[in-house]
Amino acid sequence: MRLASVLCLSTLMSGAALAEGADWTGFYAGVHTGYGFGQNRVADDNPIYFYEIEPDGLIAGGQLGYNHQFGSFVVGIEADATVGDIDTRQPYSLSFDEVALKFDYLASIRLRAGYAAGNGLYYVTGGVGFASWSDHTYISGVEFGTGADHNRTGWTLGAGAEFIVTGNWTAKVEYLHYGFDDEIQPPSMFWFIGADHFETSFDTVKVGLNYRF
Repeated sequence: MRLASVLCLSTLMSGAALAEGADWTGFYAGVHTGYGFGQNRVADDNPIYFYEIEPDGLIAGGQLGYNHQFGSFVVGIEADATVGDIDTRQPYSLSFDEVALKFDYLASIRLRAGYAAGNGLYYVTGGVGFASWSDHTYISGVEFGTGADHNRTGWTLGAGAEFIVTGNWTAKVEYLHYGFDDEIQPPSMFWFIGADHFETSFDTVKVGLNYRF
């Protein structure tokens, strides 16, 4: 369903593109908005203390980068940062009344490689991903422990399409997946019971507007 939405957006943008070809070489900067979602699995050395939370919500941010075109092929580098309202708090059926994830940001530094056709650029992208969030548990509405803060570095991989809409302005649609190695924190960091294990990933589907300098 999410992939189908990305393809539909790409088709609509390509229909709006101008007829003549484009030169993608140069710097650009822009903004984006969209939808973010993720999966966060938390487990303790004691297997009874386990939950999974799936945050989602609206996101927004900005990006800047550089492209260089060789014939019909385009390579480049892009950096972006994303914030959003994807905090999630949900009931928990075992020891805690509620569990929560508080989201801070996503960011990445990525290479892009694509094919230019007409006024469209179709590309794959991948590189280093960054994320910050925290996990929390509650008993009778009061937080248990101090929570677990995460500032992680991992990888990101995705694909997108970008189209010239007028003059120096382009519009894009893009999907990114952020992956992070499993993390283990000592008992004093979260539940004070056993070592805590975190398996986390995030995904974003974005539409954006860039200005080419």
